[in-house]
Amino acid sequence: MEENTLLDNYYLKASELETHKDGEIQQFIESSEWHYIQYPLGRNVDLLKNLNSIGLLEKNVNICDCGIGLGTTMYDLYLQSKEIEDLKFTFTGIEKWKPYIDYFNDNLSVYWDNNLKIIHSDIIDCDYSNWNFIYIFQPFKTAGKTMPFYKRVLETAKPNTLIFGIDQFNVMMYGEKYEGLIELFKKTEKINCGQWTLLRKI
Repeated sequence: MEENTLLDNYYLKASELETHKDGEIQQFIESSEWHYIQYPLGRNVDLLKNLNSIGLLEKNVNICDCGIGLGTTMYDLYLQSKEIEDLKFTFTGIEKWKPYIDYFNDNLSVYWDNNLKIIHSDIIDCDYSNWNFIYIFQPFKTAGKTMPFYKRVLETAKPNTLIFGIDQFNVMMYGEKYEGLIELFKKTEKINCGQWTLLRKI
C-alpha cells in the first residue's frame, strides 16, 4: 500500500473518534489544556528529508511528540523516515488523556508495526534528555501552563536537540515571569528550513 494511502487511512480512522467534541470535557477546561486536534494533512510534507539535506539530523534520530493524542503527526513522520535509509529513527509519544491511548491501542497501533512507544504521563513532568528531536503543537491554552512546560523542555533537553513548536513571541512576551526561561531560550539557535522554523539547543 502506498504511503499516501496509509496516511489517508490513518487520518480517517483517527477522525472516527470525533475528538473535536472533547473541548467540552471538564478536565480539559479546568486544566487549560487543548483536546486533540486532528492533524492537517500536507503540513509536514518532506520535513525529515529537508532537515537531513542540510545536515540537521543525527545518525540516530529519537523523536518525541509532546501530547501525541492519536498520533497522526508522528505517523506522517514515521512514513517519511522509511525513505531515509542511512539513518535510524525511534518514535515516542507522551499522552495524558487515557481515552486517546485506549483508542490508539485498539484502532491505530496496527499501522505502526510496534515502532511507536506511548508514555502515559503529563508532559510537564517528563525529562526530555532521551530524545534529540522534540515536536510540540501548543498543548496549553494559557501562558501560565505553557511557559513552565517550555522551561522544562529547554532545561532537560540535551545540546543539539531539535525543538519544534516553542513560540518565540510568547517566550519573549511572558517569559520574564518564569525564572530562567529567557536565559534558557537564549541558549538556542533559531533555524529556518524551508517553510519550517525550529530551535536547536546549544
